[in-house]
Amino acid sequence: MRLYQRTVAHRTFTIALVVACILICILAASSVYAFPGSRWTVQSNERLEVLRDYACFGEGKPDASKRERETSKVVTFSRDVLSAEAFLSGFDIWYTQEGNDHEVIQLRVDAMVNAINVGTPCQAPLRCIGTPTENVSIKLIYSMADEDLGDSDDYSNACIGFTVLARTK
Repeated sequence: MRLYQRTVAHRTFTIALVVACILICILAASSVYAFPGSRWTVQSNERLEVLRDYACFGEGKPDASKRERETSKVVTFSRDVLSAEAFLSGFDIWYTQEGNDHEVIQLRVDAMVNAINVGTPCQAPLRCIGTPTENVSIKLIYSMADEDLGDSDDYSNACIGFTVLARTK
């Protein structure tokens, strides 16, 4: 009976191992996924490039109607950008005014691609950093809300780090 149990266990393990190997091969051969729902296929003349950067907001308070602050930053890649995605790398947000109503009840930070191929072509004799086809504009937004409904002293500063993954050629 024990020999039979060992044989069945060995067959089960072998079948599971073969299935796992097949799944790994299928996943390894599939395209690169950069974002759920977006499928990027990198062709032989293309490559993926990664850039990290940050943007800091000066002291200020959000627009009363939206309760958020936003800015944008342009990053330049070494080749023409075909598509891009932005990801948060980190953030530091703090209130800059004294007050006792700063119990944060909501914090939201977003980084997203605003536009690809932004800017104007450089004209001689200007020194050009990159052509517009190599530029990606990133939109950065943050919102910090406290329990106080007033906004008389809700001034804040923020620095947001982001990473951009781009498919280039």
